[in-house]
Amino acid sequence: MRRVLIASAVRKAPMVVGAFLRGLGGLRVAADMRVDWLLADDNDDPESSRQLELAVSKNPHGQAWVGLVSTVGTRPDYREADTHYWSAAAVERVAQVKDQMLDVARRDDYDGCLLVDADLVLHPDTLYWLWRAEKPIVAEVFWTRWVPKGPELPNVWLRDAYDMVPSEVAGEGYTDDDRLTAAVAWLEQLRRPGLYRVGGLGACTLLRRSALDERRLRFWPPLDNVSWWGEDRHFCLRAAAMGLERWADTHCSPLHLYRPADLDDLDDWWANQAAVPNTAAVPGMASTHQNARAGRVAAGTPTARLNVPARPS
Repeated sequence: MRRVLIASAVRKAPMVVGAFLRGLGGLRVAADMRVDWLLADDNDDPESSRQLELAVSKNPHGQAWVGLVSTVGTRPDYREADTHYWSAAAVERVAQVKDQMLDVARRDDYDGCLLVDADLVLHPDTLYWLWRAEKPIVAEVFWTRWVPKGPELPNVWLRDAYDMVPSEVAGEGYTDDDRLTAAVAWLEQLRRPGLYRVGGLGACTLLRRSALDERRLRFWPPLDNVSWWGEDRHFCLRAAAMGLERWADTHCSPLHLYRPADLDDLDDWWANQAAVPNTAAVPGMASTHQNARAGRVAAGTPTARLNVPARPS
């Protein structure tokens, strides 16, 4: 029986949390795979916390462990408006929570750990395609307008902090037009279903056992000789140094609820998912909400440390 831990630190508005949880509950899971959830309640809205509690309480039967951990203490500054603003303290907190989640997956001997941001609504076949890739680290690609009226860009990149220019045209002998043309072609390629090698990734990332076994693979602390912002970049640099390839799957893009206006797309999103055939259909496949068991776990300390007890047997 393959075992995968789906882990997320949750600090979102109630409507976003509800959509996120509905997406998790609708994931299709093969009969020979057990999926457990580990959700960190980092909310400052009591209704968002209540939604997480409700998600746990509604899973009284089945195979999967649903763990809910409170990360108590003062939350660092983080704001959402037309774009997202993170303080250095907020980045550190989230990075440490992610590292603790990876440690839980290692300690409890999971075959894989899917780290997913709580403002994503996952396609039902997400886990199928990520696992099918058979790569040490693979992310499902989604598209976001990072600034209003800007172009849609992916959660993966090729080089440096967020460079979309293939290395073949990055050196001497190529013009800026050559680089732009190559970058646009690469982005267009990501619109086609497939599996593509990338340099950096984040937000919806599956680590298989080969990556989890590298205990130095972490989000925090940042590397002291690189000034790049964001924990995902330092994670990917460590992975590259360890020889762990990073890949991007483009078969079933999640919906990214990046700003409040994106909630207007939810109804169409759910309708489209209902109309799409189950491309991952295998005998015995079911959704995760049909086979989950609740398991309330102890609260964390006033830091970002989770201190999660061992998974119930």
